[in-house]
Amino acid sequence: MQLGTGRKSIVTNFKIIGTMTDEDFDFIRTMGNYASGGHLHRLDLSEAKIDKINLEGCDALLEIILPTDLQEIDKEAVKGCRNLAEIEMGDNITGIGNQAFIYCTSLKKVTIGANIQSIGEETFCNDDNIETITIKQSNPPILSENTFPDADGIKLIVPKGSNDAYWFAPGCSRLEIEEVDM
Repeated sequence: MQLGTGRKSIVTNFKIIGTMTDEDFDFIRTMGNYASGGHLHRLDLSEAKIDKINLEGCDALLEIILPTDLQEIDKEAVKGCRNLAEIEMGDNITGIGNQAFIYCTSLKKVTIGANIQSIGEETFCNDDNIETITIKQSNPPILSENTFPDADGIKLIVPKGSNDAYWFAPGCSRLEIEEVDM
């Protein structure tokens, strides 16, 4: 990264183009963490080349734009991004790891693409403000009873014709399921 350490505390909107390393993510985590003096609110990774995402503890982040070619969101990848309000995951994402979004306490809206195959345990644990989760996949991904542990009051939006499949999927019967054309 070419951004000096003295400027990291004043950047609020940051777009990354090209290949990212673990050191780049370390630097971004300080930019997105209030305790480290960071104030990064919007992170655009749409043109970044990454193998995995690691934004744990970026409590200043309000918005993350993920790379379109990202295939997995690893365990605890976005843990503790407590001001993140919305996340949209593209159709290339096939798996979301355990506790990937745990303690994202401001998260209200989640959109998951059409090729999702599995969502881990406690993925949305302690995310009490989630209002809607949209899953564009007609067949429910592999879920556990604990995927949505704070499910009361959450609306699950799924493709038309898949209500019954989701109703019988682990952990979904406590959700308010709504079918829509996608």
